[in-house]
Amino acid sequence: MYLSVVLYYLLAINLLTFVAYGHDKWKARHPHPHIHPRRTRQRTSEATLMLLAALGGSVGALLAMYLFRHKTLHKKFTLGIPLILVAQVVLAIVCAWLLTANDRAGRSGKTESAEVKMDDMTDKIGTHEESTIEIIKHHVYEVRGSA
Repeated sequence: MYLSVVLYYLLAINLLTFVAYGHDKWKARHPHPHIHPRRTRQRTSEATLMLLAALGGSVGALLAMYLFRHKTLHKKFTLGIPLILVAQVVLAIVCAWLLTANDRAGRSGKTESAEVKMDDMTDKIGTHEESTIEIIKHHVYEVRGSA
């Protein structure tokens, strides 16, 4: 469930970032007709564009930058956006590793307990007069009941 929420968020923020970059480029290319022919419309600030990338929209920002040829001459964008993307990928890998650490620990713990039960079972087979089939059935039900 959490993964789908994260994926929907990333899709939405990247789409929003892509549209924001495209809209800013459109505003830069089309002067305001009622004020002055050379005066451009109110633009999206560079801080807002960088913030959208930092909030998860770095892929949308990179696509828009090179598709619309927007902000490609600014070092802040040509270096900053790829660095933000790399940082986000590293963060995602670390988060995934940390979130699955409990699963990895849980699986190894179950394996150890199953190995201990197998050792107990082999000891009982050698020392008791119960039939092997009864001992195996007993331990299978124990393992299933504890899982």
